[in-house]
Amino acid sequence: AIDADRAFQELGFDSLTAVELRNRLNTATGLRLPTTLVFDHPNPGALATHLRDQLGLDGTPSAEPVLKELSRLTSLIKEVAAAGSDGQALLTARLRELLSLAETAGAEAAPGGREDDDADLESASDEELFALLDELE
Repeated sequence: AIDADRAFQELGFDSLTAVELRNRLNTATGLRLPTTLVFDHPNPGALATHLRDQLGLDGTPSAEPVLKELSRLTSLIKEVAAAGSDGQALLTARLRELLSLAETAGAEAAPGGREDDDADLESASDEELFALLDELE
């Protein structure tokens, strides 16, 4: 057990171990953390608070990471569509699954009105679905 307020330097951290910890945290969190991380946040408690803030783990779920990933996926989907790939039908089917999942999650939060949305989704063309993704950017 390590006291959350005990300084990393007291725990034997030097610049090499600080960078190694930062690298492991980069890998574990997907964040790009500075090499001075351990010196900027000199104890485990301060570092944990910083990481929680960076990851948006304040107890309230954040849509920001999902929206960021959707923007990245939008770019990739545009590339596939521009290339005229046969994979477009597979992409469309998978996007419909994801949209259904998003609607289901939304319906649990605010029930009612899903039947019309499902009918709209089922009747949407590939072009309409790709246009919807364009609007998300």
